[in-house]
Amino acid sequence: MLSDVISQYLTSIQKRMTWKNQQKIRSVLRQIFGPICPELIKKLSTETKGSTENRPTINVRHIQDITSEEIDNFLTSMIKNEAGSGYISKTTANRYRERIRALISWAMTVKKVPMPGDLNPTCSITKFDEDELPCRFMTLSEIRKQLLALHNNIQLFAMVAMMIFAGLRREEILWLRTEDVDLKDRKIHVRNKKINGVYWRPKNKNNRVVPISKLLTRILEMYVRRRNISKGWYFPSPEGCKWDADNFSGCLKDINNSREFNWTCLDFRHTFGSHLAMKNISLYKISKLMGNSPDICRKHYAHLMVGEMHDDVEF
Repeated sequence: MLSDVISQYLTSIQKRMTWKNQQKIRSVLRQIFGPICPELIKKLSTETKGSTENRPTINVRHIQDITSEEIDNFLTSMIKNEAGSGYISKTTANRYRERIRALISWAMTVKKVPMPGDLNPTCSITKFDEDELPCRFMTLSEIRKQLLALHNNIQLFAMVAMMIFAGLRREEILWLRTEDVDLKDRKIHVRNKKINGVYWRPKNKNNRVVPISKLLTRILEMYVRRRNISKGWYFPSPEGCKWDADNFSGCLKDINNSREFNWTCLDFRHTFGSHLAMKNISLYKISKLMGNSPDICRKHYAHLMVGEMHDDVEF
């Protein structure tokens, strides 16, 4: 049964991958196959981004029933088009394709599952050409509107402000502990940690220190006073534990939808990098602050720095 193979696959990665990467793989497999085994069943308090309700899935009983045609039809039906239908980008579709490939390859290699023709059906599926769209970021006016929309929820206000004014990723703010935020020296420590037996590390696997601006310092001081934050999670969920990433995004999305805002956590982070680039901060410094490689920062932000080159083209 396909459900048994997926369960065994998820068990096999537990000792080889961090908890964070395991969660990512579960999430992708849930999108592709639906909650067909206990490991892919996720109970959420509210419907959030990532729900598979009413979405196409690959619906087969056995892994050998997964054909190239089945995969291609699934991915094609999932991709967003100009008519407004679909659910995912071409980049995400390629990630789904790679996860299906890895699952079947593991089943063939480790579990000796015989596939028709002894071939992985993903091999004949061509990768989608990905659209390289410029990253979105907010103007100063839009930042003010976004924060004003959250003024009645001091925690969401502070979390969004930290992404905008410090460039942290969503996962990074959700994993912050009180000892990671030093308001006296105005520093945020994004670093490896192990909490309740779960190990987490930043996306690029490197710890970093991000300076806190004066404006963000005032916002965080107000947040700490109002919420009486003393120890544990810096941004605890309503239940007092670590926020689930999908639940957090869903909560934020509900508020923004009521204001017809479509900004995402990634847009908040890009806002930080984009405004630094427009101030002609070096791409190397931006990469260090954001925990990216210089090449990634060049891809996202170099076009915003053209102003600094005007003097360079004068003979």
